[in-house]
Amino acid sequence: MRFQRKRISDRSGFTLVHAVVLIGMLPLMLIAATKWVHESMKMSSRFQQRRETNVVLNHFSNEFQDDVRACKSLNFDADSNQIELTGHENQKIVYEIEDGQIQKTSTVGGEVVGRNNFRLSDEYFAEWDAEAGTDRAALKVFRYPTPLHDSVPETLQAPDAKVELVITAKANRWRQTVTFGRGIGTGGDE
Repeated sequence: MRFQRKRISDRSGFTLVHAVVLIGMLPLMLIAATKWVHESMKMSSRFQQRRETNVVLNHFSNEFQDDVRACKSLNFDADSNQIELTGHENQKIVYEIEDGQIQKTSTVGGEVVGRNNFRLSDEYFAEWDAEAGTDRAALKVFRYPTPLHDSVPETLQAPDAKVELVITAKANRWRQTVTFGRGIGTGGDE
């Protein structure tokens, strides 16, 4: 009889207490893993949007600078938030900021020959930094800093937007007759 008791007490394994503790910890571990996966997916989506916006801004900055440098004159209209570029041979290009995108409309002799839209993600916005009557055009692109977590207390104020990119160009810099507006005739969306 003594031999049997010793055998029973030497057995290793889970007790009922171990099983209850494990069952209680499983939902907590599942909740933590789910939250981690959700945050990782949100961050991945945010970085993907930033990458796409950077590609759009790179393409836009090259096109905008080429158009401004090739135009004869430019006119900034603060009321309509537009810059109108007048080129050689009745060419006009209008850049307008509206609803988180920059729209480019190309016309020749009053007829629309192309439109391009440069979309910005939600955390970006753009403003013209130009003065009427000057031959310099500039665009500033800002980005709102995003909090690391959605659980930031409402008592804290959101930080101000920071300048992400400044694009400047001077009109008629090339001082020659150049057909400007690389997107003319394509009519596609960017």
